[in-house]
Amino acid sequence: MADYALPRRIDEATAMARLARLGARRFESARLGLWAYPLGLADASPSAWLLCHRQARRALLWPGPLPETRDAADEVSLAGGEPVPPERVARLWFWERLASRRLRSARLQERAPDAVTLPLWLGYGGGRATRRLIVVSAVSGEALVALKPAVLAGLRGAGEG
Repeated sequence: MADYALPRRIDEATAMARLARLGARRFESARLGLWAYPLGLADASPSAWLLCHRQARRALLWPGPLPETRDAADEVSLAGGEPVPPERVARLWFWERLASRRLRSARLQERAPDAVTLPLWLGYGGGRATRRLIVVSAVSGEALVALKPAVLAGLRGAGEG
């Protein structure tokens, strides 16, 4: 099993502007551990990856190969935990395939998952009584609501460690 780190493409200034528009007052960079399950033809190298976390409601689709890049920035590191059970990965992949016709021919390959880290920008907003967490991808700049439970679990784990 290899360790991969997806590249950070959204810089600090862009992330701060995006998070401010979403209501955040403070922000920080983080990396969330995920499990990458290969997609493609049975005997071919993977053409895409399904990125999963036990706490996430949806999986993320990563096209092409996983890059082996590392960022040197100081970031909050959120562990990925145990791999997602195969039956849950199959269910997540089923819903992804239903959402997009072009994915219907790709298959989930029977192979152990690879560990991968996804760069994120975490924004914090709200007043004293309510705290609000906003998760934005540092790869695309999109808000990732589906990963919020995974990030919260990782933050709880980082606080205990």
